[in-house]
Amino acid sequence: MDILDTFAALPRSARLGCGIPAFFRKTLPSGLLSVQVWVKTGSIHEEEFLGGGLSHYLEHMAFKGTEKYGAEEIVRRVQAVGGSLNAYTSFDRTVYYADVPAEAAETAFDALSQIVLFPRLAARDAEREKDVILREIDMTADDPDSRLADATLAEAFRVHPYGIPVIGRKNVFSRMTSRELETYFKKRYVPANIGVAAAGDADADAIFALAEKYFGSAEERPCPAAFVPAEPPQLAPRERTLRGDVRVLRGNVLWKIPGCAHADAPALSALAAILGKGDSALLWRELHEERGLVHELDVSAWMPPGAGGLFWISYAGELGDRGKIEDALLAAAARIAREGVDPALLRKVSRQAVAALVGSLGTASAAASRLGSECIGRGDPAATKIFLEKIRALTPEKIRAAAEKYFRSETLTTAALEKSSPRGKPASRAASPRFGAFPPFEEIRLSSGVRALLQPVPGFPKVCLRASLLGGGSFETEKTRGASALLSTLMTLDAGTRTAAEIAEEIESLGGSFDEVSGNNSFSLIAETLAGDEAAAAGILADAVCAPRFSEENFRRERAAQLAALRGEADEIESFARLALRREFFGAHPLAVPGVGTEEALSALRLSDVEALRARLVVPENVVVAASGEFDRDALAALLEEKFSPARFRGNGAEDLGLRFAAASPGAARELEVAAPAPAEQTIVQLAFPDVGFRDERYWVGALTEELLGGMSSRLFLEVREKRGLAYFVGAERIAAPETGMFFLCAGTARERAAATLEEMRKEMRRLRGGRISAEELLGAKTRLCVALRSGRQRAASRCGNAALNALCGLPADRDAEAESRIGALTADDVARFASETLAEEFSLALTVFPPE
Repeated sequence: MDILDTFAALPRSARLGCGIPAFFRKTLPSGLLSVQVWVKTGSIHEEEFLGGGLSHYLEHMAFKGTEKYGAEEIVRRVQAVGGSLNAYTSFDRTVYYADVPAEAAETAFDALSQIVLFPRLAARDAEREKDVILREIDMTADDPDSRLADATLAEAFRVHPYGIPVIGRKNVFSRMTSRELETYFKKRYVPANIGVAAAGDADADAIFALAEKYFGSAEERPCPAAFVPAEPPQLAPRERTLRGDVRVLRGNVLWKIPGCAHADAPALSALAAILGKGDSALLWRELHEERGLVHELDVSAWMPPGAGGLFWISYAGELGDRGKIEDALLAAAARIAREGVDPALLRKVSRQAVAALVGSLGTASAAASRLGSECIGRGDPAATKIFLEKIRALTPEKIRAAAEKYFRSETLTTAALEKSSPRGKPASRAASPRFGAFPPFEEIRLSSGVRALLQPVPGFPKVCLRASLLGGGSFETEKTRGASALLSTLMTLDAGTRTAAEIAEEIESLGGSFDEVSGNNSFSLIAETLAGDEAAAAGILADAVCAPRFSEENFRRERAAQLAALRGEADEIESFARLALRREFFGAHPLAVPGVGTEEALSALRLSDVEALRARLVVPENVVVAASGEFDRDALAALLEEKFSPARFRGNGAEDLGLRFAAASPGAARELEVAAPAPAEQTIVQLAFPDVGFRDERYWVGALTEELLGGMSSRLFLEVREKRGLAYFVGAERIAAPETGMFFLCAGTARERAAATLEEMRKEMRRLRGGRISAEELLGAKTRLCVALRSGRQRAASRCGNAALNALCGLPADRDAEAESRIGALTADDVARFASETLAEEFSLALTVFPPE
């Protein structure tokens, strides 16, 4: 019989009265029993308490007394029968276990049921145990290996909670109390999250009877799935360097890999064993025995259920040898990805895996652990056998392919703990460039009349060229709404002597892109390339602006796409509500219709309408070309002069396009209700006010007011969403033109809560008008707004777009550079005045969109 059939036989199982699954595996005669209770919750499941270490905290508190036993009594009872009682917490589980003589099985079940189902969680005990864990956190920080592991995980997982220590972060954990423990316990310690695994020299029926007696009547409660943020794909190598008073170099080299259920998991597990298991492992033999570079080395393929894991190589070596060791490890990885491995190594690894299985079943404790991992953790009692069968079926080519697939530089993370530099000065490897404030845009006027805005940014090897033009509803008629958006799309297709396909091939072969964007007031064509390829980008951009070739085929195809997008918007109740609000608020003003137009106008639009609009808008005085990135200023200026020469423009641009923008006339206060056109769950509540345009000096006061009313830190959100639970989302938005705009609050709620939600909006506006804004609240809003502005300025396309629109509207190109200083100078009185005079209640429009009856 195959050894797998002997040692991987399926365990006995039962379902207890409350739904908890129980599993048992008979082991060799030893007179011992191990009982484990697995709770499928760990540090990654702590949701709003992430970083608080509640899973670990609760594990400690479970031993501090229960409904039936005091803290010392419960441990003493288990020890009295010669057993031991303990627990551990990981990222995705908390496991409580008792190892006892087989005849003391009931003592084990009694103790574990009390700990898991009935912990006391007294406030006084919680405060005392907090001090113990704080000391444990300090101990972890003092341990070099733990410190390096925590830093490595934080670098590899910047969003997923794997990047947070299981024990928690000190400053977050210190704020946890017995209330948070109680909340977390009631939410996560429920039968649907619990499993019992027992193994040893005992009778299965007797074990299941005890499991039913002590766990079968557990209170059943809902078990909502915990939200665990997903880690975005890693796109570039990462590096972390820690320093301390150490005498040995410690380091990690790792790559992102999938979880244990992935088809590549067996190959990755085998690859880890080939590289690092035993003294005959490839890396140990090369780096230790042959080259003497490392003193310790370990290789593992950590593949948790669900989310991805890490192919992890850890080492210890001499100080100063980090570069040599990392180079050797990466070279070895590349060699296996290129050449594969000897078939004999695969046979060895297969045997090692089977031996590990046999070894794991040699003791009751190890057998119970494997049982819990298979049946509760993975949910499949045959998981190990199937996994080992797949390892047996591996070929050298599959190992090579796995190495090639996962040993990629963009998913690589390296970290090391090195010795502090003398006098505490940090020694660094190659320093990454640091970017401070961006230089100002320089405006030059080309001989054609086109304005060029140039912003050289040394050290960033990319160039963005953005041609922006005024457009949108203010330059369209009621019958041509959406023509500007369609025009911008058609201009990115056939142009000059090239087809759309040829343009795309040229720009993308350079690693660049060519796209368009349109809005309420303008539209832009954007070409981005790596530094050195700006001549090609400028040629493509100039052809699109000056020599587009429109065809009926392209027109009909793109009009159909724009219509489809418009119809899709109307299908969503939030989008429909915004469209309805714009129509009702702006009336005959062009802002009543979004830049994409209306279905009626687009359906009737002709190619000749788009051509006529182009003839009016594409004139030198209405074209601003902004450039940002690493380029030679004089060379680019000459290039733009050549590409946007006077001969390439047909019109003279005498029309004063800026005069087309007008202010909207506010109406009297109104309150309306509208039925959505399609079934929906939400009711959308909106409260709108007239707003200033972005040429107005008060624009930044409005931006600060928007920040005070928006986001999860706002008083409005905390009252409506968090405190009263009236709405799922609530916040503030603005729609702006040069001379006018609309400021509105919006919330998604239920029909029966719409009136209360609207009243909370009005109440919050009254608070702002009264100037009741704390210094802390005002400073927080200013900080968030300034950070958001900085974040937006990171992208060259955004910087170019803002500068070009400012120039088109008669403002300084670098007006936004003054924003932070202007915002910093604002006061609560400024906000109160703006809210009272501009966001006046007598001009408000409340529009609620209900689902249809």
